[in-house]
Amino acid sequence: RIISTLASTQQFPFQSADAVRQRLEESTELIPPGRVPFCLMPVGLAGDAWLREASIRYQEHNLHFVGTFPGVVSTEVATTSFPSWMAPLLRAKLWLMASTEEEAGLVHVAIASSDNVGRQDVCFYNHLCEGRRVHNVALDDSLAAFVFDWLEKTCNK
Repeated sequence: RIISTLASTQQFPFQSADAVRQRLEESTELIPPGRVPFCLMPVGLAGDAWLREASIRYQEHNLHFVGTFPGVVSTEVATTSFPSWMAPLLRAKLWLMASTEEEAGLVHVAIASSDNVGRQDVCFYNHLCEGRRVHNVALDDSLAAFVFDWLEKTCNK
């Protein structure tokens, strides 16, 4: 079982397959901190598309791909991914609503050990262990193939 925690199944507004392709191409360049939040959404969709494609391309290996959204987890990742002036606001918000790393870990153990995961080649869950449908853009087969091939090419550089 291979689990990805890249904002899976989030229903981000104003996304398209072309926009996801463009953001992936741009991501190999240095992205200004103010644009990072706008890159996270398409990259999350690309992650779900990759899981779908990987489940097809690696089908003979008996692998099960799982996309999860861990919820909001209180780490420094959020405060370092956004402009520095936002850090105090983000820390306050995280303190009010975020799960601890331990809570998020327990959710992932529950998902990874679930019998439901083994019933499908690819599936998606939220932080409450509920099955979820991916964003419509992540269901685009040509995008899924592009993301898989783009990652193979980019990682081989």
